[in-house]
Amino acid sequence: MSASLPRRAASAVATAAALALLGAAPATAHQAHGAGHHGHGTEHHRHGHGHGHPKQIDYVNLGDSYSAAIGTGGVVESPPGSGCYQGDGPDHVSALDAKKRVDLLLDAACAGATTSGIRQIVSSPAVTAALAEAELVTLTLGGNDVGWIEIIRACSLQGSAPVCDGLIADAPQRIEAAAASAGETVAAVDARTRGQVVVLGYPELFSEDPKSPLISAQRAEQLNDLTEELNDALEEAVEQDDAAEFVDVAPRFEGHAVDSGDPWIYYDPAAPGDPNNLHPTERGYLFGYYKALKDEIRLGHLARH
Repeated sequence: MSASLPRRAASAVATAAALALLGAAPATAHQAHGAGHHGHGTEHHRHGHGHGHPKQIDYVNLGDSYSAAIGTGGVVESPPGSGCYQGDGPDHVSALDAKKRVDLLLDAACAGATTSGIRQIVSSPAVTAALAEAELVTLTLGGNDVGWIEIIRACSLQGSAPVCDGLIADAPQRIEAAAASAGETVAAVDARTRGQVVVLGYPELFSEDPKSPLISAQRAEQLNDLTEELNDALEEAVEQDDAAEFVDVAPRFEGHAVDSGDPWIYYDPAAPGDPNNLHPTERGYLFGYYKALKDEIRLGHLARH
């Protein structure tokens, strides 16, 4: 557990080393998407050597803005100078790290990261070294490859119907390519760790309410269908050869869309360029992502290996 440090600060040194070795920064938070294993436990014991001491679970987090706490409040460059942006509020990563037996070794999630960008991060020596020690790895990926922010802007009530139609028509090809690339990235993660790899999906963002101030019911249904299609494609791709376990978070967000009466998705209509927009709020991360993740993994099982 990262003792009393700000969100993400515990792994800042390792993250900085990893990103410095890349020679190029991942995308910034202003490019964030959303608008846009089965494995074997290692024998490594960082803590708790000897009889009667519980084994510590070493944890690595990777991925895009939905793994980087975007939507929870402030957006910070973490570590400074890295070009990697993360939110500074609580999410599923910090909640898991707060567990007594969990130690967040490295958090290299970056807002705006594509599947290929995450693959590049994974290939850096610092990340490879952390993955070799990990009993658990979590990530989200694929949404930026599809270009959700472009699609949502075009399909909103302030958008362009012809542009929206064209992007929706093109989306299945984008989804297919994103899933294929995600599969390659997760295979690269799996090759570097004996821990359990968990890929979390994306929530459906809209309520399909005809009175929504953001989007028509027809467009909302189309975009939610695309989210479901992306989640299905990601699940098939990342679970090939037992490389990862896919967790569908969408059911957890039912009734909590951005335009619902109890939204778990952040949106500030007065600031359409806010990078937090169309990402989970603190409640979305803790009651959506964290609950789904906790139901999927068994920390006791990981600790026994």
